[in-house]
Amino acid sequence: MALGPALLAYALLALTLGALRALLTRRVLPSGSIALAVTGLVMVLGAWWRDRLWPPVEVVWKNSRGEVGGGAWGLEHGLVTPTGRRIPECLEAGTQGQAWCHEARSARQWYAVYHPSDHFWPLQLVETGIVLALAALATVLAFRVLRRHHA
Repeated sequence: MALGPALLAYALLALTLGALRALLTRRVLPSGSIALAVTGLVMVLGAWWRDRLWPPVEVVWKNSRGEVGGGAWGLEHGLVTPTGRRIPECLEAGTQGQAWCHEARSARQWYAVYHPSDHFWPLQLVETGIVLALAALATVLAFRVLRRHHA
């Protein structure tokens, strides 16, 4: 979920996209709905890519599963076999899950990939920068359209 400065950047993106669309079509009301839809799409893509915007932390524990700490955003966790193969959390359901569990019996380590709570602001600021760059691009395009209409 977009919070803090990223949320304001998404609002600015919606405003600039609406202005650009209104300048292109000279119809204000449909421009707002199109801008809202495009901004919603960018928000969905942002949520999909958010965990890749900053490198996550990887930890491995021997003999027992450890804790990643409060406020952590867990991305992946499971077992490490003696060969180094990572097996996602062992579930007894399904044939593939049973094969994983069978191989996991020899595992002696747990692993976790996560974003600790102190990654919140770097993730937010990188996402904000990307969205502000899109808003700046929409603003530049809107000014070019405006200049073309008044030239």
